[in-house]
Amino acid sequence: DGRPRVRRAALLALLESAALNAAEVDSHAADSSPEVREIALLRSRNQAKADNRAARGPVPEFQGKPLVGAVKALSGRGYRVVSGGTAVGSTIYSDRRYVLREVPPGLVGTDLLQTANEDDGSKGEAFVTLEALVPLRVHVAIDKRQGKPPKWVSDHYQSTGLTARSDDWTAALFARDVPAGRVELGGNTDNGVSGGKANYIVFLEPLPLRKSDKPTTIPDGMAQLARGDSGRGELLFGRIAGCSKCHSLDQRKNSFGPHLGDVGLRADARQVIESMLDPDAHITEGFSQQVIETRDGKVHSGVLLEESGLSLTLGLSNAERVVIAKDQMESRTTTR
Repeated sequence: DGRPRVRRAALLALLESAALNAAEVDSHAADSSPEVREIALLRSRNQAKADNRAARGPVPEFQGKPLVGAVKALSGRGYRVVSGGTAVGSTIYSDRRYVLREVPPGLVGTDLLQTANEDDGSKGEAFVTLEALVPLRVHVAIDKRQGKPPKWVSDHYQSTGLTARSDDWTAALFARDVPAGRVELGGNTDNGVSGGKANYIVFLEPLPLRKSDKPTTIPDGMAQLARGDSGRGELLFGRIAGCSKCHSLDQRKNSFGPHLGDVGLRADARQVIESMLDPDAHITEGFSQQVIETRDGKVHSGVLLEESGLSLTLGLSNAERVVIAKDQMESRTTTR
């Protein structure tokens, strides 16, 4: 049609009814009308973002806070923790360029303690010390060329039967659960002889939060304020308790729940604790929960992100999105 506004209305209607494929949408990005071009380009960008989200799955908002701190080695060489750094292709030593080639899928995304390969002849029961901010499962990867692990590993760690591989070695994995606090790791050998093997590396996995024996009350929470630890709180928010799946500390980032970077300016400690224990106690405007029951008997609960005449999109508590066609909705309820 020669009239730009007619083309614009037709494009919006076709997009609303999902009647165009990606190539057909892209073809309108060269329209002579800026309004038509803008709609086509916006849909293409949104589709690309959706494809990327689907390809990578839910991703935590940030991996900034490591699970441990105060890492020290008796050798004085650099040992550092890479938050969420366990992945194929990751550099595993602080003094060598070797990288991981294979790692058990369950350990991908855990924290990686990069050791110094120059310490392959280290020995002792407490060669490396660190402070665990939360309870952890510590996985130590021992080069199979050693034949057997050092005594501190064989005495206190269990073989998992799993292996990891770099471009230089294949390592057997041994694991142990430790509480929050000081953690000691021994040397790479019992005899102090270097050569013929690589130094061990460590994967750090947070343990699930322990459920309290009784419901926590507001007075319980208030009583703990004096013992608060901002570092541990940041870690719990971002990586352990799952708060960052829905909430953001950065005003520039979109989230399914209210932005919390300035929550202290609009709520006191008691209100924050009450909101954690009873999320429905204080609902920020625009973030009421929608409960949708569909004709196939499924129930979806989440924050309304988008709505059109044909469908709506909910943001779920696991950071995923679900699009529900309105002609498939049996009932819809908005919580307070």
